[in-house]
Amino acid sequence: MKNKLEQNIDAQFEQMALDVHIFHIFNLEMPFNAITIADESINSWERASELIDIVLTRTKRGYTKTPATRFLKCARDGNIYGVAICDKRDQFNRQRGRIIAKGRLLKHLKQG
Repeated sequence: MKNKLEQNIDAQFEQMALDVHIFHIFNLEMPFNAITIADESINSWERASELIDIVLTRTKRGYTKTPATRFLKCARDGNIYGVAICDKRDQFNRQRGRIIAKGRLLKHLKQG
């Protein structure tokens, strides 16, 4: 069940005539509990996991105390803007991940 915030975001995507796909990715090798991706150009699990693997290898190149920030930067460099990260210490929530990922994608699309 979608809350009002997610309904509002979905309505804005409909006005833009975009079909946004959501992927929740769980991988034990990641430094995160899960990653949620919202994107209009990614339409398969294979492509989504392939892109995440590419971004993760870029993230691991340099040691960083903030892997989530580095991951988001590397994802933006790879033209993936709708990303929500669930840290190992967080409780994963699909709805919250969808809302964050969709909101970040919408913000990027509005900025141009």
